[in-house]
This record gives sequence, C-alpha cells and structure tokens, in this order.
Amino acid sequence: MTSQQRRLPLWFGRSSYRSLWFLVFAAVLFLCLFALHVPAIAGELASYGIPVGFGVDLVILFALMLIPAALNAYLNDGLLISIALAASPLFGVVLGSMLYTSPLSQLNYTTLFHTTLPFMAIAIGLAAGLGFVLGSGARRLRA
Repeated sequence: MTSQQRRLPLWFGRSSYRSLWFLVFAAVLFLCLFALHVPAIAGELASYGIPVGFGVDLVILFALMLIPAALNAYLNDGLLISIALAASPLFGVVLGSMLYTSPLSQLNYTTLFHTTLPFMAIAIGLAAGLGFVLGSGARRLRA
C-alpha cells in the first residue's frame, strides 16, 4: 500500500459506501432546511397548522452542524465528508433565507462578503473541526 492510499481514508473515509450515504444525508439536510426557509413553503405549511418560524436558534443550528460531522468521524473518518456535513445545514438556512427574502438585485454584497461569508467559514470550520476531533477521538478511545 502506497502512502497516497493510506492518506485517502483521512480525507474521504474508510468506507466509500458509508461516505456516499453521509453525503446523501448532507444533501437531504440541506434541502430540508432550505425548503423550511423559503417563505412560500413556510406559508403553505403554516396554512396546514404546522408553525414554521423564520429564525433558527444558533445552538440548534450548530448542533445540526456538529452532530453529523462527529458521527461521520466516529463511524467512518473522512474529514471532507465531515466538512460537507457541517456546511450543508448552514448553507440551507442562509441560501433559503437570502435568496427568497430579497431579490438578487437588491442584495447588499458588502454585507454578504464582509459579515455572512466570514461567519459561515468560521462556523463551518468550528463545527467540522470539533466534530471530527470529538468523533475520531471517541472512536480511538473506545478501541
């Protein structure tokens, strides 16, 4: 086994099948949170008596970012998969809120690039890094 082959499980996980399922879970998580933050869908759900608020508690959002990343690191390793799992909930909330609450022509790009994107980068880095360290650390302590 070459050193190139030994390093790949750190990035993509030990099992390609499990990595694929974690990526599918990340996509589903993104789509669900994106859909819940589109005003037309949220209004439709509210008409059926399902209350959907337009704010997300940051603790819940961080938990939705951290727990899947840690679970992936515990079961499969794969740092890039953990980053995708940490990024998908945040991108779903931000894109759903941003793209459908104001037209693209009225977006304030200064606010977007100076506050939103740095916040997203820090949050994704914290959730993916902490989740990966906690998950792979717990697996190594258990073994």
